[in-house]
Amino acid sequence: MIELNQVSLEINGNHILEDISFTWNSNETICLLGKNGSGKTSLALLIAGILSPDSGEIKIDGKPLEEVDEIDLRKNIGIIFQDPDNQFITQDVESEIAFGLENFNIPEDEMQKIVEETITDFGLVEIRHRNPFILSGGEKQITAIASILSMNTKFIIFDEVTTFLDNPYQEKIHQIWASQKGKKGLIIITQNFEEVYYADRLLLMENGKIIFDGKTDEVLNRGIIATDGIILRKLLKKEGIEIERYKKPDDVVDEILKYANSKKH
Repeated sequence: MIELNQVSLEINGNHILEDISFTWNSNETICLLGKNGSGKTSLALLIAGILSPDSGEIKIDGKPLEEVDEIDLRKNIGIIFQDPDNQFITQDVESEIAFGLENFNIPEDEMQKIVEETITDFGLVEIRHRNPFILSGGEKQITAIASILSMNTKFIIFDEVTTFLDNPYQEKIHQIWASQKGKKGLIIITQNFEEVYYADRLLLMENGKIIFDGKTDEVLNRGIIATDGIILRKLLKKEGIEIERYKKPDDVVDEILKYANSKKH
């Protein structure tokens, strides 16, 4: 379990996060929503140990984050960025997948077996010797995800990883989430409200604070996120007819905010 207790973050005199408290179980998928600038990525960087809070405490299985060494931290928490170029280290896909395993001192024969299985499972055989920096956006993102999953990390944060991808690669990532749900702790940061359906729980952020924390079904059952509109749009798209999303992301956030505020009264 990962626990955040009254965590706050300030950068250059600006309050980025304020009094954040919640728990994240190792078999739980959380969808983290919020308008741009609400603090979602900063929160992800804190949980991953890339940033340190100015106050409050983050614990992993009861142990304060600052007491966890780098190797154990990476065994516990992985993060995939919107731009995977920010996390590539090596010059070919195969080496990228092997890199984390090497840092864990996995025996050579076991490491090679994991690499081969990962390359096959994620459909990377044809690009295994290519430089990850020159791949397509979808290939890059799948490579980044594969490299994290190969390390059998307990908790994984996906920071808007489908934002710039075409539908086939979005679907591949959705399939990955579905396959890992209940096996690992996932946080899905997204502006795509169709992706809410992969989560057990919904956290909504505004101005650096969590202003709603509840079960996804609780929100869906109120019709805030319109399943019928999404299904209709997909059916029309198969016929070559493109229509706008049922609701703009900010409109849906506003509706969830209204619902969250109504629960306070």
